[in-house]
Amino acid sequence: MTTITLNVEKVFNQNHTSKYWRDIKCEPQTVDLKTWATNNPLYYFEGVVVNSHDLTEVGTKKMVCCQSYSFWLEESIEKGIYTVN
Repeated sequence: MTTITLNVEKVFNQNHTSKYWRDIKCEPQTVDLKTWATNNPLYYFEGVVVNSHDLTEVGTKKMVCCQSYSFWLEESIEKGIYTVN
């Protein structure tokens, strides 16, 4: 089974073009690396809402779905943000 490790703290923007946006901070963690389409990466991190359209969400846990393309992930691996095992 392939895994992906987030090596640094990272804030993900969820629905940033919607009025229902939120910023979710993820701490370093290791999760399963899945694929979609032509072997492109798909993975889920758990994080905490640090900013949101709805202030009652701040501090709650949310899952972040990261569905990307291999060449974008490779750039982040080279920068040390992720490690794939």
